[in-house]
Amino acid sequence: MGAIAHNAAGIFIDNGWLRLLGAGKHPRFQRSLPEWNEGRSNGFYLVADDVVGGFFAINGGSLGEDPGNVYFYAPDALRWEPCGFSYSQFLVWAMSEKLHEFYDSLRWDDWGARSSS
Repeated sequence: MGAIAHNAAGIFIDNGWLRLLGAGKHPRFQRSLPEWNEGRSNGFYLVADDVVGGFFAINGGSLGEDPGNVYFYAPDALRWEPCGFSYSQFLVWAMSEKLHEFYDSLRWDDWGARSSS
């Protein structure tokens, strides 16, 4: 996380469907890890968000019995759900086919199509 927070404004994954927070300060990525967490988190640390209103956070003890693991705030269920992996494993997961499986029910047929105009 330190390398991303220090060296990248943020990382867009899957055409921006998932956005990993970093140092911010870029026209396309205005929020940073510390700024985004200030006043928003207590006992967890927000590390990513998605286009459908979901958030990913590292559990600092308030989300479950597994501090250090990543949780997903599901906008459809309005609750935090354990992902069962650490932040490093989250990065691997986010860049794998498992991300597509996770969001499969929320994507429309041509969601990734780019406009030719």
